[in-house]
Amino acid sequence: MKRHIRTFSIALISISLLSGCNTLRGSVGTPEIAPITNGTITNGTITNGTITNGPISVDDLLAQARGQSGAQVPMQNLTLRFEDGRTKLSSDHQQQLNGFANSHNARQINVQCSPASDNSKLTAMSIAISRCQLISEFLESRTHQAVATVNPRLIPNEIYISVAE
Repeated sequence: MKRHIRTFSIALISISLLSGCNTLRGSVGTPEIAPITNGTITNGTITNGTITNGPISVDDLLAQARGQSGAQVPMQNLTLRFEDGRTKLSSDHQQQLNGFANSHNARQINVQCSPASDNSKLTAMSIAISRCQLISEFLESRTHQAVATVNPRLIPNEIYISVAE
């Protein structure tokens, strides 16, 4: 009878070991999943081609996804300057606007346009409106709602862009 119990016990132990039942956590070489605590993801991150381990905040993770370093503080305001009579966005303007739009999660962005420096007030205001429309369309294509206004008290040929509060 003892022999049958011993054989039965050995068979149960063998079956449990062969089937993957293991009470010693992590001893088989399976990696443990890092927990998410206090809004940080404790996992390895890739920075400039090198892998670093340690906690990373969600904001830093989003900044890495956008191609920015986590230490940068987003611009609160952006000022664009146009040449006299020019209504098209230059490639420099587009890069600045794209950087500004990507650095903010705000849905609404204020765009204040100043009149152009033209002798005719009608021409100056129509150029300002054209510039506002271009910038608004550019921002709205990046899922931001742009609220554009023309402010004649601003410096001519400048556009002030800020995050709505």
